Amino acid sequence: MESLNRVIEIAESLEQKSIAERLRAIEERAQNPSAQLILPLIGEFSAGKTSLINALTDSKVLEIASLPTTATLYQIIFGAPENKAVALSAEGEEVELQLDALKNDELKKYPTVTLFDTSTKVPKDIIFVDTPGLSSPDPKHREVLTSILPQVDAILLTVDANQAVTRSLIDFVKSMRLAEKPIYLILNKIDTKSSSELQDLKRGIARDVDLPIDSLVCASAYTENISELQQLLTKIQAEKTQIIAKVDALRTKELVGELRSFIAEVLRSSSSPKELKEAVRAQERELERLQSNIRQLMERVEEKLSDKVDETQSTLRTQLWSSLNGILSKKGISYNEAIKAEVINVKTILLQNFTRQVATTIREVNASSRDIRVQLPSAETIDLSQLGEQANDIHVEDFDSVGHENDKKFGWIAKGLAIAAGVASVAATGGFSVLGLGAAGAAGAAGAALEVGEVAAVATTAVKTTKMMRMMNVMSKAGNFVQKGHQIASVVSSATEKERGFIEGLVGKATEFFSKPRREAAVETFLDAQILPNFEADLRNYLSESLRLIGERMNAEAATLVGEKREALSQLQAQQEQAQAKYEAEIKAIKEKDQYLATFSC
Repeated sequence: MESLNRVIEIAESLEQKSIAERLRAIEERAQNPSAQLILPLIGEFSAGKTSLINALTDSKVLEIASLPTTATLYQIIFGAPENKAVALSAEGEEVELQLDALKNDELKKYPTVTLFDTSTKVPKDIIFVDTPGLSSPDPKHREVLTSILPQVDAILLTVDANQAVTRSLIDFVKSMRLAEKPIYLILNKIDTKSSSELQDLKRGIARDVDLPIDSLVCASAYTENISELQQLLTKIQAEKTQIIAKVDALRTKELVGELRSFIAEVLRSSSSPKELKEAVRAQERELERLQSNIRQLMERVEEKLSDKVDETQSTLRTQLWSSLNGILSKKGISYNEAIKAEVINVKTILLQNFTRQVATTIREVNASSRDIRVQLPSAETIDLSQLGEQANDIHVEDFDSVGHENDKKFGWIAKGLAIAAGVASVAATGGFSVLGLGAAGAAGAAGAALEVGEVAAVATTAVKTTKMMRMMNVMSKAGNFVQKGHQIASVVSSATEKERGFIEGLVGKATEFFSKPRREAAVETFLDAQILPNFEADLRNYLSESLRLIGERMNAEAATLVGEKREALSQLQAQQEQAQAKYEAEIKAIKEKDQYLATFSC
């Protein structure tokens, strides 16, 4: 620990404050005996990560989704005095949740949910992190997954025994440089395999998976066969000090390397005042180089995401085509308001997802690009949550009448046909005699019914039932109906429910037959002429704004880091010009510091 303190002192003496702060965080963790290990479960979607965690907890409340749903990170802390869940909002506010309310769809506004569980199946110094599936199509899931990785101490690769280790999982581990940390592989869902199949699978993994796997254990959440996993966790707990030391040594080594690079630059330029002055100017060029790399990084990201614009456009059209036609098929609602709300909702969600995909792509391109890699903390901690929150307001055409012009007319037709059906029913059961009507009265009733429903003749030919034929026959012979219409309506309301339902269904189908093509044509025009062109502009603007925002942040950070170096060099230059002897003493001290760093061992 004394040696780490010395490194911190060197960083501070060289005015490298950001490096000193990161070293101090490592020092504080090493001094904390209750420091916890952060272990994420990483794997493809449906590998069974959440099921395994539920098998290890007492509360068993994490939702096992059949489809990728939310990008909320679940942290599970074991050995707690009680079962409870606490959510952390984007603004940093803590909110305690009901355990039965941990539903993925209801937690979208919370980036992180911490579950405190009383289970002792996992050592209390180990924090599990349930991460989104690697193969999830939602870009927010990938962003959340990559954002947690710099903080973790080891990796629990969770693999479905029926799928083995996928190429995408191996590539992800390599591209994100996770192999530098301990990797443990959990072969899940082994209840589907025989003992011989499992042995073959293990041999295949050992032969084909080119990753430094520390341990491989088998498990089945379905049968709660988790004994091997528990043994592994106990082993990890016993090795906690060594794991933390290994991970922190890697981090310290990187920071020491940054310090030595700076010192080498100082020494190269310190042989004369002229060279030192040149070194100060070189920092300006270094800043220009960093800024150039940032521009190239943004350009590559923009190029990579250009196809995603068309893909997101297509998703918008598919979703709105279905939902808008569904809205227009309803009756008795404000179509304009419903359509406006639906369009804004779908656009907002897709814009948010697209913006998050920008952040994720920046991380991935930066991690995999060796020629222009931007080594700045902001490149790994990108937050674009303030973007993509609102979709632009839209102008909605008059949908309140599209495809519904004949609703009222068809309503009267249905009413008239129902009355006509009632007349037939009453006549067939002798009801006219009860009402005091003769054959002539029934004929009048038929005439009135046909006045109300002008297309009754069309219904007669369409409804091929003997009852309807008898109904029309009786109606043709009936008499006066107008004077007794209210009495017959009373009889119809209680005696002809089946006939009315039948005819209303028929009229409903006729309404749909004539209205549906007009609605679909209106929706198609609305989407292609207004929504899609505007949405493409929104996507381009969001992409441009996202890249501008993160580019500005990276440039500001680069300016700060380079500025620290330039300030340190400028101070040396001033000392050299003012007092050569003092300058030489400073150079000697710097060389001694470098000698110490050269022999430093984590």
